[in-house]
Amino acid sequence: GRPLPRLPVLPGSRVVVAGIRGVEDSEVAALDRAGIRHLDVDAATPEALAETVAATGSGSVFVHVDLDVLDPSEVDGLLEPVPFGLDGAGLVALIQAATRGRRLLGAALTGFAPVDPDRAVDDLGVILRAVGALANAAKTP
Repeated sequence: GRPLPRLPVLPGSRVVVAGIRGVEDSEVAALDRAGIRHLDVDAATPEALAETVAATGSGSVFVHVDLDVLDPSEVDGLLEPVPFGLDGAGLVALIQAATRGRRLLGAALTGFAPVDPDRAVDDLGVILRAVGALANAAKTP
């Protein structure tokens, strides 16, 4: 038998990556070869993201939020902090833009790596706003 069940494969043309920065030319070339639409942090406005997601033709989305998209001044406990990222309000606006008018199939929130519990508390406001935006999107049919 097969060790893993046969899983559906999502074509690159149905994937959107937004808010990237600090990437190598070879990484951008790999995204292009795979047909993955991508917006760097400066191009990732809510309007541009909504248009880019609409261009996939999908009526539903899975939203993966890597908290490293945030600026390190917003969240201390990032796994791979890179300067000049989004602020909390910008992240919420992008989540809303990506999900507006679409069914949310699921979501992931990754990249949080606080050095200790006391310092993690300082980051929770931003993280909970992102969770709230995903929760609101899940309520929308």
